Amino acid sequence: MYIARRTVKGQSFFTIRKSLQENGVYVSRELMDLGNDPRMFIRYPMGRSFYVDSVVEDTLRALGETVDYDNLERIFWPFVREEVRRKYQGPFSRKAAHEKNPDVSGVHLFDKRRLSYLRTGSMNQRHIGRVPDSMFTPLTEKSRDELEQRFMADESHLNSREIKGYVFVIFDLHRHFNALFAREMPQALDQDKVADHLVDDLCALNRDSVFWAGMGMERTLHPYLIRYLIMFFDTEYQRPRFLEDMEFARMNSRRYHRQTGWRSERPAEGLYAEAAEVFGVDQAELKTMDRRQLQKLYRKKAREHHPDHGGSHESFIRLARLYEELLSMAASKKAGARSR
Repeated sequence: MYIARRTVKGQSFFTIRKSLQENGVYVSRELMDLGNDPRMFIRYPMGRSFYVDSVVEDTLRALGETVDYDNLERIFWPFVREEVRRKYQGPFSRKAAHEKNPDVSGVHLFDKRRLSYLRTGSMNQRHIGRVPDSMFTPLTEKSRDELEQRFMADESHLNSREIKGYVFVIFDLHRHFNALFAREMPQALDQDKVADHLVDDLCALNRDSVFWAGMGMERTLHPYLIRYLIMFFDTEYQRPRFLEDMEFARMNSRRYHRQTGWRSERPAEGLYAEAAEVFGVDQAELKTMDRRQLQKLYRKKAREHHPDHGGSHESFIRLARLYEELLSMAASKKAGARSR
């Protein structure tokens, strides 16, 4: 059993559902309406522990369901008060017997990619075929609806800066590009082309009868997939770690020099002079470039400077640093123009 959420006109409603096998596939069956707040079914004796109201168990038994109270606590666990949750290590350490020899042959590759990223945060999934089967055991014996409810809950914990990269990874969008940096630096790709490929792949998944087995397909894009369009277009990529490290070092430098009375911020002319040398473009042209033009220029030079293509690690980092500074400068100019 699991608790499913659906949203109607901005308001959430919850139900208890169950995955069961019919004709060789897992389907979802609705058991109990929980209204718009499952917390109303949780009781806190003396405020130090919790239990699920007996009305839930009674309702399920009346439907002919065999109720495992440990599992009932498990599905209500996300709705338990935070102060009570902190007192528990997690009351659910028992493992299913089939986890010793999991059969993951029926787990869809898209589900594997999602779980792999959510557990590891890795942009590189080229070795996903070698991941031990035990990692994907939580995806077995579940209906498509239960799986999507699980992923929605897990995705809600993603950092806002990694959401776009997550979508890029789970749809394996790098495979559409030949650039050596496509896998680790999707922000350097042509984003219009990335978006086009995402839409194509979403539509292909929407038509995948194996993926939707037991749930039924829709002629329009399924709501469970629409969320990925929203996630992709409403967020920005996370900056590469080495750029974050450089930014941290720069901030520390500014902090130090502020104490000694000397400003370390680079003058705009100095930035454009260095960038013109590295990018091979006239300073005047650089100053007029917008974000999209800078991105196109960066993609061209990144291939030349990438260590896997004959460049050096230092020159590639320098190129990326300058690109970030140019983007920041372009954004500042745009913001200034709007304020006038």
